[in-house]
Formats: sequence, structure tokens, C-alpha cells
Amino acid sequence: MSSQKGNTQRTRPQKHKNTKAFKNNLHDTSKEIKRLNNLTFDFLCPRCTGVVQWRVKYKKYHQLANPRVCVKCNGKTVKQAYHTICTDCSSALKICSKCGKSDGSITFGATENQEDINQQFIDALKNVRERERRD
Repeated sequence: MSSQKGNTQRTRPQKHKNTKAFKNNLHDTSKEIKRLNNLTFDFLCPRCTGVVQWRVKYKKYHQLANPRVCVKCNGKTVKQAYHTICTDCSSALKICSKCGKSDGSITFGATENQEDINQQFIDALKNVRERERRD
């Protein structure tokens, strides 16, 4: 057996090998799958982001039916699946919403992106003529 204790080396290659990668939208072209493929996962560390993205990629991701209880503030405020901490507590404490660890590379959602978009808009306005700017 390949999982036998101490027997970690295999002598033969894998018997059944996939020739094509799995596509979660190959036969299912519903709006639900399209929406899941376009989800962004904010307030998560890179490891937890990879875990949740794997679930979406292989059709294992399931939405929450009802809000869940946050483990920090004990309120029913967790609205994303596989999260244990609400977005307010996660952003205030600077921790991952899934595992609760404080990592320096956690993405904190639309607030940073909105500032970048506003700055790009202001830069674009500087290059526009006055007549077009007032319209």
C-alpha cells in the first residue's frame, strides 16, 4: 500500500492520470457558477485565500444560508462562507477572517481599492480639457 507506515516510495507511476484539467463551468453555465468564479476574497490571509479559491475551482464552495456568529464580537454578522470572524472585527484587529491569525499580507477589501480608483480618476482629470471636465 502506498500509505503503509514507512513505505513512502512508490515504484510505479500513477495508474489513472487526468488528461484534462477540471473546469467548473464546462457543463454548468448557470449564473451561480459565473458569480462564484468572479468572487473576490477579502479579509483573508494568502493561505486561506488559496483554500477558498480551491473550493470554488472544484465546485466544493457552498454559500451560507443564514448569518453566523462572529467569534470575536458574538454577533450574527458573519455573512461569507468559511469565515469565522466578521469583516468589522477583522479590519479592526487586522486579522484573517477565516483562521484568525494576524499576517502582514492580508487583503482588506474595497477600502484600499477605492482609494486607488479615486487617485486614478483625479490623475485622469488633470489630463482632460476644461470643456470635457465640466460635462
